[in-house]
This record gives sequence, structure tokens and C-alpha cells, in this order.
Amino acid sequence: MTERNWDQWRGEILTTVDSIQFKTEPFYHFYCEPFLPAEMYNLLERFWPNDKCFWGQQEIADAPLHHKEANLRKVVILDDTPGFAKKPDEIKFWENFRELIKGPLLQNAIIKKSINYITEVRTDLNMKTVEFWSNALLETDSNGFQLGPHVDARHCLMSFLLYLPPNRGMKSLGTSIFKPKEEFLVKNPYLMEEFTTEYFNENDFDEIFRAPYRPNSLFGIINEPRAFHGVKELEHLKFGRRHILWSITNKEDNPYPSALERIKRGITPENQRIKNRLEEFMAQKY
Repeated sequence: MTERNWDQWRGEILTTVDSIQFKTEPFYHFYCEPFLPAEMYNLLERFWPNDKCFWGQQEIADAPLHHKEANLRKVVILDDTPGFAKKPDEIKFWENFRELIKGPLLQNAIIKKSINYITEVRTDLNMKTVEFWSNALLETDSNGFQLGPHVDARHCLMSFLLYLPPNRGMKSLGTSIFKPKEEFLVKNPYLMEEFTTEYFNENDFDEIFRAPYRPNSLFGIINEPRAFHGVKELEHLKFGRRHILWSITNKEDNPYPSALERIKRGITPENQRIKNRLEEFMAQKY
């Protein structure tokens, strides 16, 4: 794995981004397969962090979350991945991957591809003054996890899910696109016009599309008040539902604090268990 490999992979990814085709209904979204060059994707699977690096969403969040199954989704922020890595080639991979996802090269390519669509639906923003930021989380969902139909926070412009299942036999576990039923809209006439933080009952929505949960596929949406999406309840899983959640926002946003930074800045008594668990894991590195 050399810098020449990375230069080639970046070029291939930019070509893939340029080929993305957006669907328009019920809001702008796309599904792309494959997304990463095969060798890079294989390394991503190989270097996926140890389970002890992952934390329940509510367990590590600094504020209450709105969905009750939050701790059934375990997360690692992308910034922490080099620090959790144990070998030089693993560390180098995550440093390069972090730069790819958070750096300007890929972000600018995606913005160029989608800016007209974003401008069309995000009339609440002056796109000439928007500053773009990228961030990502590695996530694993377990049995019982679900997300009712919802839209992402207003500051989010685009969201992407890079799927990493262990095989191609789990395609029904992808993210769903929803549209409110007419009778529900009658009761909530502004639902499609204003951002909301609520997670709704899927019985009030029609499922329009479900992204196939297949290896190395990327599902993306442009966030707006109509962009309802969610995850059907996960059942009978033998493996966690692995993916990378990656967002482009109009402000610098770290939804979860760095677990590694918590060690450096000191841990409150309430978080002593987190500190102990992290220090135990990090000690195994040496």
C-alpha cells in the first residue's frame, strides 16, 4: 500500500462520483455500486476497528438522543481510527482514508455533482456563503435497532452510507426512503415544508425504496424537509449491520466526542467506566 496506490484510488473514486445519477422522487437520492476500488474496500474490511473501540450512541453522546434504541447502534468517530490502530500499515490506511473522506478533494467533487440539486431544495440557505464540512462515523447496528422515518438536522446538506456487510445475502437491511401517507399529511400540513427532529411511526408512511445492503455500495441523499428515511427493525442478525455514515454539513459538526480525547482531557467520575475500558484496550496495543 503505497502513495501511488492512493493516488490511483483517489482518481478512480472521482471518476465514480462523476458517474453518479440522482433519482428525483420522492427527493434527490442515489445508489452507487461499487463505490471504492476493490483493493481499498478489502483493506477497509481488514482494518475495521476492534469491537472494544465502539460505543453506544447514547453512551458516548454529550446530549440526549431522540431515538430510544440509540445504544443498539455502536459508533467510532473517523478521527479516532488511526489512534485505535495497532500496526503501521493499519495506522497509515486510516490516516489516508480519513483525509479522503474529510478532505477537500472528494468533498469538492461531490458538491460539484450535486450543487444544483442542493440549491434547488435548500432555499433556506445562501449557497454563496455556505462553508462545507465533512465528517464520518463507523457504525455497527445490532438486533432490535430501528430508525423511524425522519429527516436529518437542518445543518446537514448531504448524508451517505457506505455499506460493509460480510456477504451479499443481507441486501434487505439497507436504509429505506419513506413518503408520508396522504391522511397523515392532512393532519400535518407543514410536514414536508419544515425541518423536524421527530422520529415518526412508519405506519404513517409508505416505503418507496430500500437501498440494497450490499458490499461496497454507497447510498446518498440530499437533506431537506421531504427527505424522510429510516431503518426497519433489525431481527435475527448473526453479524452486526456495519456501515460508514458520512455527512457534508454547513457547519463544523462532531456529533460525538472523541473517545481518545476524553482520556487526554480527563474523565469525570460519571465517565470513569469509559476511561477504564479505553485504557484497558489501548494498553493491548503495546
